[in-house]
Order: sequence, then structure tokens, then C-alpha cells
Amino acid sequence: MIRVVACLLVAAATATGQAFTESGSITSRLTPDLGARIEAYETTNVFDLRTATRLKIGLSQSLEFEAESQSVWYRRVRFVGADGFGAREVLGGLADPHFQLKASLLRHDGEQDATRLAAFAELGVPVGRDSQRANGVVIPRQLQISSGGWTFGGGGAFTWIRDRHRFSTEARFRHYTRHDGFRLGETIHINAAWRWRATPDVIDVEQRQLEVRPMFEVLYEHRFESRATRGLDDDGDRLWLAPGVQLFPFPNLQLELSVRLPVWQTMEGPDGNARWGALASVRVWF
Repeated sequence: MIRVVACLLVAAATATGQAFTESGSITSRLTPDLGARIEAYETTNVFDLRTATRLKIGLSQSLEFEAESQSVWYRRVRFVGADGFGAREVLGGLADPHFQLKASLLRHDGEQDATRLAAFAELGVPVGRDSQRANGVVIPRQLQISSGGWTFGGGGAFTWIRDRHRFSTEARFRHYTRHDGFRLGETIHINAAWRWRATPDVIDVEQRQLEVRPMFEVLYEHRFESRATRGLDDDGDRLWLAPGVQLFPFPNLQLELSVRLPVWQTMEGPDGNARWGALASVRVWF
């Protein structure tokens, strides 16, 4: 019985994704996935520190449900108000929760290889504050914790596993609804990730082994122009490189560290140019 449980946990760990790239795998009904992370990033005009909790549950062998809540602990923004004067403010509070349903389209599992393809749809619910002010001036909506509108998204993810190597890629589209005369621009995300099990050479489910997996991600985002009474000229592109590492001190426990470094950007808007990002997370299968 212990061996069966250990095998299930090893399989669950194999099905994990990366820090930012969606996996083509489906969470098992027998091993729900609970994760928490702390994330920070900085641009010319924004420093953001937030936490998130995410739960993944396998509804069937080919269907997965995910719920994620986020809370912004510290968000420092700088902007030029409608009066032409510069201002700054510190924001905080609950961000919009997201829900996702993912369905498996293809699953082939061999002895030391796997190929998986999935499609997903997501929903973001506007519960965060979207009209905070600084010195009586309304902060630009792109810098608020929430845009105030609903988020509808969808896309696909592909995962390819060969022995100690794993490659994943995803494509995602997000649409934001209009709220109080403002609509955040749609976004397209195309990400790719490579992960390698550096140690151990062979997994032994009957012995405790520290598993180390270096990983490398390439993250691309295109944002279309946001609109109020007119276009806001905040469209453009961003390309990030995100190296990191995953540690498995136990089969049912994952620790993860990752950094994001911008290498190309044309995106304009009140947040300014991206500078860096970092993430630390923990995941448990139970």
C-alpha cells in the first residue's frame, strides 16, 4: 500500500508545471494539488508584492478544476494625474480570483516518456478595488489592483516528457470586459518551458531522495490597446527569460524559486518599462 501511494505521489510530481507556463497534464483525482506563492515585480512606475493560493482538483481522468485567490500586500505606484502633476500612492487588498477548467485532449504515457495536450478556459471575477485615489486624483486604471471588469480567457497547453527532460508550451488569450467606461486591452500569452531532473539519475519510490530540477522559461505577452473614451496607447509586447529551480525534499512537497528578466519590450503605458520579477512557491499533494 505504501508503495502504491509513493508511486501516485511521484506521478503527481511528474505532472507538475513550471512557475509560469501551463502544463498539458491533468491533476489526479487521488492527489489534489495545493500551492502558495509569493511574487514580486518592478517596473519604472510600479513595485508590486503579492501572495496567491491555488487549488487544483482532478474531477475525472481527463478534467481538472483550478481556483486561485490573490492578495496584494504592497503596491507602490507613480503616475501623472489629469492635473498634470506627478503623484504616488501605496495600494493593497484582495485581487481578482481566477477559476479554470482544463480538459485533456491527448494523453500518451510510456515507461519513461509522455505526451500530453490539453485545452482550458478561465474566468476572472472582479472583486478587487478599481477606483483608488492619490491626493484626490483617480489612479490610472491600468495601475489599479483590479480593472473592474470580468476576465474571460482560454487556450491550449502541450507537454512532452522524455526520461529526465520535460518541455511544455502554452498559448493563452484573455479578454477584459468594460467597466465604468474603461476596458483593459486584451492580451495574448505564449510561453515555453524546459525542465531537467538533475538528480537523482533514477527515482526510487522506496527511498527518500532530494530531487533537483533546474528549469528555464521564455515568456511572451502582447497587449492590445486599452480603451476609455479613446484609445490609451498602452499596447505593445514584452519578452521575459525566467530561469529557476524546483526542489522535491519529499515526493509530495515541491519548493520553487524563479526570477524574470525582461529582454525585449515595446509595451507603453503608465506602468513604464519592466525591470525584474521574482517568485517563490510551495506545493503539496495530499
